[in-house]
Amino acid sequence: MGMLENMAETIRMLKQYSGKSVGEFSADLDISPSTLQEYLSGKGNPTISMIEHLAEKLGVDPLALVSGKIEPELLQIVFLLLDTIQAVAGLPQPRRLKFAELFLEIVQLWEVQD
Repeated sequence: MGMLENMAETIRMLKQYSGKSVGEFSADLDISPSTLQEYLSGKGNPTISMIEHLAEKLGVDPLALVSGKIEPELLQIVFLLLDTIQAVAGLPQPRRLKFAELFLEIVQLWEVQD
């Protein structure tokens, strides 16, 4: 895939995860909806400064944005973890504590035994 296709795929994934419309997502990126549509379709022609701007707004490295180094499966796992953290943060203190205890047990199962 070329740089524009990589960028389009990354932006599509992040837009999909956000659950926002093109208009809402373009507002978050401080670009017009038509410009976002061009980037989503892989037909836009962004400048270097625009790539840097988009990467900053999306919270990714500019090189990762155009190189396709953000693997969709890995990105989905990260999003799932972030959603889980957000959900746990909203729990009452006793339930957060219980979650932390259970999570610690899971982590300990992964530890290498000597």
